[in-house]
Order: sequence, then C-alpha cells, then structure tokens
Amino acid sequence: EDLSKVANETIDLQMAAIDVIVKKNWTQACDLVTRYFSLSQQEYNAGLLNETQFIGVIKAVEKLASLDAGETLSSYLNVLNHDTEQGKNPSSAVVLALINSLGSLGDKVAFDYLFNVQHLNYSEEVITAARDALARLKL
Repeated sequence: EDLSKVANETIDLQMAAIDVIVKKNWTQACDLVTRYFSLSQQEYNAGLLNETQFIGVIKAVEKLASLDAGETLSSYLNVLNHDTEQGKNPSSAVVLALINSLGSLGDKVAFDYLFNVQHLNYSEEVITAARDALARLKL
C-alpha cells in the first residue's frame, strides 16, 4: 500500500487480478476486492489508476456484491459529495458509475448520499441517475 513503490506493472497486475476475480465470480475474494477499493481510491487520486480502471474497480465491487459493498461505495459517494460542496469537480463518469452501482446493489445505506446528490452542483445527468438509483433502493 506504499504508493511510492507502485509501478505500471503493479497496476496492470492489480487490474488483471480484479478482472479474473470478477469473471470467475469468486465470491470468497469479496473482502479482498473491498479492501482493494480503498487502495484504488488512493491510486486514482495519485494519478496511478486512470478513470476507466477506477470505474472497473467500482463495477467489480458491485458485481461481487459483498455485504460491505453498499457501505463501501456509499462512503466514497459521501467523499465525492463533500468534494463537490468544497467546489471540486469530481469526474462525472466516476460519479455516474458509483451511483449506478449503488442503484444496482439496492442497499438502503446509500439513501442519504444519493439524496444529497440532488442538492449539490452536479450535472443534470448525475442528478437524474441519483433519482433513478434512489427508486431502486430496497427500503
């Protein structure tokens, strides 16, 4: 988890491992993927992971749907909401992937964070996606 030692080869290996885990639907690796999501946020913020790779990690967390997936992704949406409140503009593609994953998971833990999206300075596309995701939550 020391980002100073992460090379392109390391990123390629991580992404290949995530791809295999998802393709094989290896549910025993759910905890590993959830833990990796935290590291991938750091790698994305440091510019080591590109947007497409990071979205792939978000989708991997969704597809494996561990018990912590809703909470993990909701927590990250909370971070992005906070960044937006501070005037930072997170990637719309990342926010959309996150919102769509939360809607697919249907975990009610995401309610507050999705609801807050509607009141922040996001694009209309993101706000619409949040409304759609809210409708899919299992309340």
